[in-house]
Amino acid sequence: MGTSNQLQKRVEFKSIFAGPLPSPADFQGYESVLPGSAERILSLTERQSAHRMSLEQRVVNSGIKQSWVGQAFAFIIAMTTIIGGVICILDGKDVGGIASILAVLTSLVFVFLAGRKQNKKNPNK
Repeated sequence: MGTSNQLQKRVEFKSIFAGPLPSPADFQGYESVLPGSAERILSLTERQSAHRMSLEQRVVNSGIKQSWVGQAFAFIIAMTTIIGGVICILDGKDVGGIASILAVLTSLVFVFLAGRKQNKKNPNK
């Protein structure tokens, strides 16, 4: 009995394609099965991309608006408190007036320093 040494090779091929569109080979397959389907897929992808960018722009604009509104209200509150403190001082209530002015100025300095620290921590925001 003779024994034969046979060498067997096994070759596997794996293809991975990632992205919003099918691979070029799949595109060609879709087009061959249903003419015009490649154009429809591209059109759908373009519309979806435009929609996503529109939503992102709305989110950015909303954040900017909220920031401005917050700053405006903070300014109004701070100025009202400072003016109230000055009125207290002019009315002879020095301790209350100075305390309210110092409280506002201290909180403004704290918010400013906290904002600078946050900007250094996340420079892209």
